[in-house]
Amino acid sequence: MTRVPYFPISVYLNYLHNTNYSRSGFIGQPTHKYCTMSKHVYHRRIYEKHYGPIPKDSHGRSYEIHHIDGNHKNNSIENLKLVTIQEHYDIHYAQGDYGACLIMSDRMNVSPEEKSRLASLHTKRMLETGVHPFLRPNFQRNTAIKMTKEGRNPFSGGGIQRRSNQERLTNGTHHLIGNTFAKDLIAQGKHPTQKKWVCAHCNKSGTGSSNYNRWHGDKCKEINIGT
Repeated sequence: MTRVPYFPISVYLNYLHNTNYSRSGFIGQPTHKYCTMSKHVYHRRIYEKHYGPIPKDSHGRSYEIHHIDGNHKNNSIENLKLVTIQEHYDIHYAQGDYGACLIMSDRMNVSPEEKSRLASLHTKRMLETGVHPFLRPNFQRNTAIKMTKEGRNPFSGGGIQRRSNQERLTNGTHHLIGNTFAKDLIAQGKHPTQKKWVCAHCNKSGTGSSNYNRWHGDKCKEINIGT
C-alpha cells in the first residue's frame, strides 16, 4: 500500500494556489482558474461580454464559469457554462478533480474533516497517476537546494532550530520536558542551554554546552594556528 504524505490543510491549499495545478496534476503552464486568479479571468470576461454581469448567490458568492470540455484554454462561448459554486464543486468531484474541490471548499461551508479527506483523495490520485511532485527524480534535493540559495531553508545555519528549541523550553512545550526537573532548571537559569561560556582559545562566547563542546574548548580550531 502506498504511504500518503501528510500535509497540513493550510499548507496544502497554499501549495495548490501557488503551483501550476491542473486536473491531471502539475504541468508547465497554469490551466486552472483557482491557481492564479488574476491570470484566469479571461473566460469570465468573455462570458460577461455575451451575457452581462455574472450574478451572485444568496451568500454573496460569485457564480462560477465552468469549461464544459475540461479544456481551460478553450474559451469559446459555447464551452462556457454558468454554475453555482456548489454545482461547480459537484462537477469536479464527479470527475475526480479533488484538487479543484479542495480549493473551492475554501469558499464554502466545508468542515475541516471534509477538507482533510479531499486532500487525501487528491494526494492518492496524484500518486496513482504518477504526477505527484514527490515522485519526480531529485525533487526533494532540488527543492532543498533552491530554498538554500533563496535563504528559505530552515536548516541553514541552525538559527531557527535554536530559537525554536529555546522558546519551547522556556514555555514548557518542548517534547523532551516530561517532568518539572527541566522546568525548574530553566526557572533557575541553570539549564544546559542557558549556560554561558567563553572559549579560552578564540575568545568567542555563547550559550549552550552543546555548541561549546562541539566547536570550542579542546576542539577549537584556533589551537593549531601558529603552531
